[in-house]
Amino acid sequence: MSDSMNEQPPVVERPAPNAELQKRLKEFHGGANWFYWIAALSVINSLLMFSGSKWSFIFGLGVTSIIDALAAVIVEEMGGGLGVWFVRAIALGFSVAIAAAFVLIGWLSNKGYGPVYVIGMIIYLLDALLYIGLLLIGEPDWLGLGFHAFALFLMFSGYSALRKLNALQTPAA
Repeated sequence: MSDSMNEQPPVVERPAPNAELQKRLKEFHGGANWFYWIAALSVINSLLMFSGSKWSFIFGLGVTSIIDALAAVIVEEMGGGLGVWFVRAIALGFSVAIAAAFVLIGWLSNKGYGPVYVIGMIIYLLDALLYIGLLLIGEPDWLGLGFHAFALFLMFSGYSALRKLNALQTPAA
């Protein structure tokens, strides 16, 4: 009498043939979704500045932070009045418009438009240069710069996954 446990090795389930495809899809969308996070947190930062808060998230855009800071300086010099609300509203409008562009980039990137994905990464890299400029003038924001580098890395990983997805779906010649 033979022991069935000793006759054959146990059958190990093989991953589904589309496991790599699923992994790449997750990486791709994870990278593209950073455009949404950056847009949302930039608007939140602007709303915080608009409300007079002295703190903000490090996760936003440098350009919206500069717009908010300029508006704060103008508001401080104005001292008060209806014009203060007008200046804040204009600054918030610019921030929302910039964030809306990032939402559009995120949406198109999630649809698989590679060139838009690259353009979004380039724009975000240019935004990171603002933090490098702060370093040069002696006002370093290491957290903001570090976050930009981290987000760009994840965006690039997502873009690389998109390219791999396209290669997986393209039949070999």
